[in-house]
Amino acid sequence: MSWFTLETLAITIGSAKADSSVARTIAKICRSDIIVVDDISLLPVSYETTAWPKPSSAKASCP
Repeated sequence: MSWFTLETLAITIGSAKADSSVARTIAKICRSDIIVVDDISLLPVSYETTAWPKPSSAKASCP
């Protein structure tokens, strides 16, 4: 099992990029039966990058 936060995954890939071992690093991660990337829900989300409809600017009136 490989367990990463999004930050540690980015650091791992960034370090591999610096020493030209990205393919080897990704292959090592992919050999794991389970790959967990935690903290994804902490990323900022914008309506432009999701399939969610943008809320209307008009306020709904309550009955």
